[in-house]
Amino acid sequence: ADTVRPFPAGKGKLWMVVNPVSGHRQGEAFHKRVKPLFDAAKVHFETELFTTHAGHARELILNASGPDFQACKGIICIGGDGTVSEVLNAIMERPDSKDVLKRITIGTIPAGSECALAKMVSYTNPVTAAWVILKGHKIKSIDVLKITQYQATRSTPKVLYSICGLGWGLAGKLAEDSEAMRAAYGPARYLVSGLKSFVNLRGCPGTLKVLRPRPDVPKDVFKPCHFASICRVCEYAARRRSADLDPPQDEREEDWDVEEGGGGFVVVAMLKSEKALAPYVHLSDGYVDVLSIGKVGRLELLRRSSKILTSSHITDDQEFCRYWKAKSVKLRPHKSEDKINVDGEVLDGEEIRVDVVPAVLNIFCAYDERAQRSSANVWDDIRLSPPFV
Repeated sequence: ADTVRPFPAGKGKLWMVVNPVSGHRQGEAFHKRVKPLFDAAKVHFETELFTTHAGHARELILNASGPDFQACKGIICIGGDGTVSEVLNAIMERPDSKDVLKRITIGTIPAGSECALAKMVSYTNPVTAAWVILKGHKIKSIDVLKITQYQATRSTPKVLYSICGLGWGLAGKLAEDSEAMRAAYGPARYLVSGLKSFVNLRGCPGTLKVLRPRPDVPKDVFKPCHFASICRVCEYAARRRSADLDPPQDEREEDWDVEEGGGGFVVVAMLKSEKALAPYVHLSDGYVDVLSIGKVGRLELLRRSSKILTSSHITDDQEFCRYWKAKSVKLRPHKSEDKINVDGEVLDGEEIRVDVVPAVLNIFCAYDERAQRSSANVWDDIRLSPPFV
């Protein structure tokens, strides 16, 4: 490991956050597998936290101060998407969040149930994911979602941030039930909760408003994200940002698409790193991918859901599933008991607004070195006009 000159060695201190109960409860076991790799590379952790309760990582980072934290250059998370999300939200709550975001890089060693972020930026094998961090393959910036929830019981709105996205309808019900089933069913709770939600399928009434980009997103943007290699869509978005060609969009009434789900929505999803439902989602394109499925029967939902395997649920069947690339989204559930799932955290069914915060979180990601060599002149090809036109 010494021969590859790992990025973190000698370039600031690292912290590690381990969630022992995430996913299949393999956090501690994965820590024992990857720790010798860091030791062999002479990469040592100033702080190693094994979380004991929900919000433990948030407490550590929110209250961190002094020279030790000022010298921290990276936080490695062994856990699922929720663990990374908790670290992100703690950073965003700090008064010095802008400085911390510039200084710190997040690394993920997946030990959760889904690990959607790891699937897009690294590997799901913990040892390989640790190698990505040690070798310092690449550090890139990803978008996050800012979620503002307006609650009747609070004088000020609740603000939180998401790396993967949020879901309402089936997704909210699944998250609510699965959390209650954690002790009894462990990792199988998602399957049990999913079956229960499917049997008791019902629509969630509400209003969905989607702010379409101006000008419209070119159709050729609808390509898979190659963020961990050379993603021309993400690189094009980065070039536009650096040239100040993406100012905040004025919110004209005619730019909002409105869906009134009086009969109920089965699924509403706003995503940044979930390729199964949104195969054209990009980690750093400045958009949030939005899907909505209206009220539909169980058999019809089961029949049409098979289209997810070929992505045709968003390309060929707009009557079944509507799909947008959006700048902002507003969702107003009509019933507070219809919960909202944000990176595994369950929120009450109150009105929310979702905005994209572009390229704000630095993260370790892998890349295909052969693709890097064969695309040596990729920066010359990426102009301020779309490279996919």
